[in-house]
Amino acid sequence: IYNYFGLDSLATDGFDEYDVREPATTPPGNFFDGHFRCGSLNLALDSKANFAGGSKTWTFRVRNLPSGMNVKLMWPRNRIPTGDDISCGVENLDPRWNITLTDNFTGDVVDMRADTSYSFVYASAPREFTITLTDIDLGLKDVDKPDRFSIGPNMPNPFNATTEFTLAIPEASDIRVEVFDLLGKRVTTLVEDKLDVGHHRVVWNGRDDSGRDLPSGVYLYRIVADDFEQTRKMTLIK
Repeated sequence: IYNYFGLDSLATDGFDEYDVREPATTPPGNFFDGHFRCGSLNLALDSKANFAGGSKTWTFRVRNLPSGMNVKLMWPRNRIPTGDDISCGVENLDPRWNITLTDNFTGDVVDMRADTSYSFVYASAPREFTITLTDIDLGLKDVDKPDRFSIGPNMPNPFNATTEFTLAIPEASDIRVEVFDLLGKRVTTLVEDKLDVGHHRVVWNGRDDSGRDLPSGVYLYRIVADDFEQTRKMTLIK
C-alpha cells in the first residue's frame, strides 16, 4: 500500500484539487488502512504549499488492523520520478531541510534521511504519526559558509508552474546558471552575476528567455563557476 505526501507550488496547506482522498475502507483486518489526515478527511495524497522556511507538518494515521500485528512503515531514500509516477525519495529534498517521523503514541522520533523504515506493534486504537519538515539551524555565519560549489535538487520535481533550487557559493565568484533542453539547446539563463559567499535561492517559471512557456519534458540546469561545472535534471509537466 502506498501513500504520498509532498509540496506543490500550486497547492495550499488545506484540501484542494492537488490532494487525493483515500478510497472507502473495507472491513477491519482485511487490508492496511494508512492515510494522511487533513481536517476530517482521509487522504492518499497530501500535497501542501511550497516550503518557505520554519516548519511544515503532515499527519499520518494507521487503523483497522488486528491488535498485536507487527507493522513496518517504509519510505524511499533515493527515488527518481519515472513516467506517470512522480514520487521521489527524501534525498531529493533540499539538503538544508530536516525531515522526521514522530510516533505520537511513544514519542519516538526518526530521522527520515538516516533511516528508511519504522516498525511498531499495532494496538487496538488508531496510531498517528507526524512528519515534520524544518529548516536546519545553521547558527553562526561561518557555519553557513559552503565548503564547495554545488547546485541543489529543484523542488518540486516534477513541477508545473515554478520550481526552485539552491546554489552553494564558497567564495565570491562570477556565476552562470543556464537551462537546456535534452538536445543541448540553451532555453534560458537564470543567473549571470557575481554572487557573494553563501546559499542563494533560484526560481524558474518554465519559460524561455523570450517569456514563452516551454513544453513538458526533461530539462537540464547547469551552474558554471570558475573551473567548476555541475548539471542536474528537472521535469516540467504542463
